[in-house]
Amino acid sequence: MIMEMYIIEKDLLEYLVEECASRGRTDFIKDILIDNLQDLRIYGYEFKGYVASIRTINAYFKHSMDLLDWDIRNDLFFKNGPIHTKVKDEVPAKYGVDAVAKNSLVADGCIVEGTIENCILFRGVRIAKGAVVRNSIIMQKCEVQEQALIENVILDKDVIVRRGKRLIGQDSYPIVIGKKIII
Repeated sequence: MIMEMYIIEKDLLEYLVEECASRGRTDFIKDILIDNLQDLRIYGYEFKGYVASIRTINAYFKHSMDLLDWDIRNDLFFKNGPIHTKVKDEVPAKYGVDAVAKNSLVADGCIVEGTIENCILFRGVRIAKGAVVRNSIIMQKCEVQEQALIENVILDKDVIVRRGKRLIGQDSYPIVIGKKIII
């Protein structure tokens, strides 16, 4: 897989793009790099770590779920030193007495009283008692109410899934619910 990262002088890039555009050509790799191999000094570097190209919802879902694998997560976030980000202090995640959590990434501020399995929960997510969430990505401040079932779903921010509702997608084609929707 190509990482699609290039280091090139600005003036040279502008020249090459203008040359291709004047001929109605638009593919960077085919029309710029490959067609100019004889005139440019092009070098490649082997990268042996995890690489993902995210251009579709399905790719976002697949590669996000890949983060549940410790080896991939370690390769991305810890192998070459820690990644620092903006701190947003919140209370730690809270798990209810009957909560079940298996192979999931749970952010601060979450309250889990139901069951989560193979999930990624962003900050402030609430999973009510009796709710079951599997193989899903639940973004900030979503609420999954009692007896709801969610499987292979991406919930954008501030979504509410009401009591007893069922959303079941496929691992190769997840259901996507937009921001602030109430199901």
